[in-house]
Amino acid sequence: MSEAKGFSIKEAAEQTGLTEDTIRYYEKISLLPRAERKENSHRIYRAEDIQKIKLINCLKKQECP
Repeated sequence: MSEAKGFSIKEAAEQTGLTEDTIRYYEKISLLPRAERKENSHRIYRAEDIQKIKLINCLKKQECP
C-alpha cells in the first residue's frame, strides 16, 4: 500500500519492529487512537501513526512511565 493511502497493520508492524498484536493492544488501551478502517474493517495507518508507534516503543525501551 502506498504512503498516500496508508499502511496495513502488517506494514506498520514491519516498519516499527513490533508485532501486529502489540499494535492492536496499544490501540485497545488507548496509547494509539483508533485506526481508520477500510470498508472491509482492516486498519489503515498513516505516517503520523507509524511515528507515534515508534515514539511509544522508544519510550518503553527507556522505561518511561
